[in-house]
Amino acid sequence: MNDEHDTALPMQGSKSRGSDPVVEVDEVLPNRAIKTAPLEWLVEGYNEASERFGGAASDSDPSGKDKFKSLFEALNWAVSIDDYLKAKKIERPDAFVALRFVRNRVHHHWAAALERRDLPGITQAIHGQSRIVRGSFFDWSWLSISDLPDGENDKGEALYESLLAEKPVRAALDEIKRFLSRFQ
Repeated sequence: MNDEHDTALPMQGSKSRGSDPVVEVDEVLPNRAIKTAPLEWLVEGYNEASERFGGAASDSDPSGKDKFKSLFEALNWAVSIDDYLKAKKIERPDAFVALRFVRNRVHHHWAAALERRDLPGITQAIHGQSRIVRGSFFDWSWLSISDLPDGENDKGEALYESLLAEKPVRAALDEIKRFLSRFQ
């Protein structure tokens, strides 16, 4: 350890001595090419999370726990894909900005961001004047902006308000899925 070029690092839990050399990251991990995951893998991850949201077993669970977990994952995939596309200078729909806004509220402030909304039953005319009324059903919608916690960055708030707030979650996820289909 007396050699000034020695790059040994102190072991975890060991006491550092003043004479231990300062190690630059380059010395420990030599420069090398960084391999990135292809966009197709990111898109596949997003699609799988989005599908889990659409088919989550919590459809009968008013708490929305399974829906939340799959939405959390889909939002994180969407932001990663947005970063990738931005780095490649590929134009993307405004929905990405709105999703990033809500993802930040979910990720950094633990906002549930969705609520179960009961929708009225459907009345369908059959054989002239006979009618069949199908029971009420529900869907999961984004929270209104006032129901989300404040954050440090409001970028995308206006787009969230106009594109997502109080609208079905599935519609936004499907819009991104359609956009991403060109990259598969």
